[in-house]
Amino acid sequence: ARSTLTDVDVAEEVTNLTKNQILQDIGVSVLAQANMASQRALNLINN
Repeated sequence: ARSTLTDVDVAEEVTNLTKNQILQDIGVSVLAQANMASQRALNLINN
């Protein structure tokens, strides 16, 4: 029984880790796109 509980906890934690890594990657991508958009706006203003 203890092994089953441990296995379930490990599987759940791996799932949570994967989900959080995906969310972090999405956040980084959104920030990068926002940064590029602001740079383009500045380039339009300066040119």
